[in-house]
Order: sequence, then structure tokens, then C-alpha cells
Amino acid sequence: MLKPYLDIRDFKNSFAEFKCDIITRGHNEINYWKEKINTINNYSREQAIHELLSALKLNEKN
Repeated sequence: MLKPYLDIRDFKNSFAEFKCDIITRGHNEINYWKEKINTINNYSREQAIHELLSALKLNEKN
């Protein structure tokens, strides 16, 4: 028969794994956005304007 609950040891182990996964995903996302910022900081003026217009879809509104 299945238990309707986890014993405390299984719960703590599952929780620890879940916590580590969330922390790892957070670090990965932070690194992703830092890399995006570095890439954008290296854009030329023209490229920055082009990317901004594309992101805002302003050229499609003409």
C-alpha cells in the first residue's frame, strides 16, 4: 500500500535536490543575461538602432 506522505528523510532529500536545481537555474539565467548585456554593449551605434527598431517593431508600423 502507498503511503500518503513522504518520510522526513525523503522529503529533506527531495527538497535539497529541488533547491539546488532552482539555484543552478538562477545562476544560468544570470550568466545568460550578463552575456546578453556584454553583447549589446559591443554593438555599434547603427546596430544598436537597428536592434531597437526591430525589438519595438517600429519599422513594421510605417
